[in-house]
Amino acid sequence: MRAIWYGAIAVLCACAMNVSANLISNSGFETSWENWSAWGNYMYSDTAGSYMDNAGNPGGIQAGALQNTGSEWSGFYQDGSSVTVGETYTASAYATVDAATSYGFAAVKLEFYNGGTLLTGVTNAFSALSSGTWTYSEVSGVAPVGTTAARINIFVDNITSAGNLYVDGASLTAVPEPVSAALLGLGIVAIYAARRKVRK
Repeated sequence: MRAIWYGAIAVLCACAMNVSANLISNSGFETSWENWSAWGNYMYSDTAGSYMDNAGNPGGIQAGALQNTGSEWSGFYQDGSSVTVGETYTASAYATVDAATSYGFAAVKLEFYNGGTLLTGVTNAFSALSSGTWTYSEVSGVAPVGTTAARINIFVDNITSAGNLYVDGASLTAVPEPVSAALLGLGIVAIYAARRKVRK
């Protein structure tokens, strides 16, 4: 009986964790640009700095980087592995710069597509990036009717020729619905209570 209770609790906990699982791969750029698509120019991976590995743990061996965009916009993006219309999604990432870097605008954007057509997008800028400090930015939005893909798009404008923008620890997740989260919590509590009653 004890094994059954423990198994049920483990299943509920696994379901709870999977609700907010990262929907993109190579989120820490540990395997260079694998799974990412770049647009613009001067994109590469760099071992000079890293904030997170692909599992979201501190460390890693490299980060994504953008260099010398001039007056042009450049960036990279990846579509999530799944999307459900009406659900809320969050796109996020960490960024930093070299000491010599100046830039115009850097941001994380969450986009929803129907095939190759952009339905809507929400942007949140990285604020006051400085050398040696990783700054976090996130943005959330609801997948509208017709959505077939959710995309995280990280981009920058007007980096100086001597500078670099580094990006790491990217994430695209589905936000747990309050009702689903509550039901999972109640399920765990109910199982625990039933187990205590049986033991008495």
